[in-house]
Amino acid sequence: MDELCDLAAIELRRLIGARQISPVELLASCRARIEQVNGAVNAFVATCWERAEAEARAAERAVMTGKTLGPLHGLPIGIKDLALTEGLRTTFGSPQFSDLVPEIDERQVAAVRQAGSSWGKPTRRSSAPAPTPSIRSMARPATRSIP
Repeated sequence: MDELCDLAAIELRRLIGARQISPVELLASCRARIEQVNGAVNAFVATCWERAEAEARAAERAVMTGKTLGPLHGLPIGIKDLALTEGLRTTFGSPQFSDLVPEIDERQVAAVRQAGSSWGKPTRRSSAPAPTPSIRSMARPATRSIP
């Protein structure tokens, strides 16, 4: 079998809902892969492992107790570094914002969290222009980081 982090999101979500895999196991697989390759590819500018692990444990409890599961339930997702993420550094790919830690999630980040995912933040290349508030609001969550 492939590593869990190699499977498609739709298959992972099905396996989580069927109690065949745990969101905690999935997160551990994704974390191991990120830690294995991130030094070479610089794919993630920030991670929030403690928060993601707590969310994965909560997602697992929801599965085991028969709660209604969101469409992204238990799936680790990378949020582009163009979106404000509460408590997690947001750089917009620019050294100018290297110390920015937002106090709120942008609307699309809140929606991804509400749908049941845990997340980190893939790197944004600094060759693009610095964002403005109107550009930031167009950021989309990514399901897989491509260096």
